[in-house]
Amino acid sequence: INSLHRLENYQGYFFNNLSVRQNIVQLAEELLDDKAELISIQAFVKPGSIGLPAPFHQDNAYWCIEPPNGLTIWIALDHCNEENGMVKYIKGSHKVGVVEHTPSLAPGSSQIIEDQHLPDGEVFTHYLKPGDAAIHSTMYVHGSNPNRSGKKRRGFLLCYKGLNTKRNKSLFDRYQKNLDKLIVLRNS
Repeated sequence: INSLHRLENYQGYFFNNLSVRQNIVQLAEELLDDKAELISIQAFVKPGSIGLPAPFHQDNAYWCIEPPNGLTIWIALDHCNEENGMVKYIKGSHKVGVVEHTPSLAPGSSQIIEDQHLPDGEVFTHYLKPGDAAIHSTMYVHGSNPNRSGKKRRGFLLCYKGLNTKRNKSLFDRYQKNLDKLIVLRNS
């Protein structure tokens, strides 16, 4: 297992309780400059030596929110670095708008940015200790390498959007339709 999604559906679950902690919600609201609304809770569990990569993408390619006022708080459960597949970002990419994404058959990824569409910018990685957090905008281009280190790299994500954002229904429906097709193709 490389990722777990929709953890917010488990009431009373540790991560769900954490997502409503006052200090975390206040941080999200300060960064969003709006009331924060939880979108999802996810866990990314990259097992040592076999953890999958996450191709470059922007979260708003999935979220489809307007304006794109959302963020992810990525909290490390293990030491995370470039060697074990920590998230990498393209500096300044949050300023270029939504980049063209392509449907992906890669496990754990439904949309990717092909190399020719990646924005210019330095690629950098955060090095985190257990309990540290990296926060990125829904517009930041990010991804990760596979975990070849032999050590696990676990993190969980709290994803919030500003209360004054709305989901673009036609974009989201198109994404969801493509996702449904990808799931069928992956399972065939």
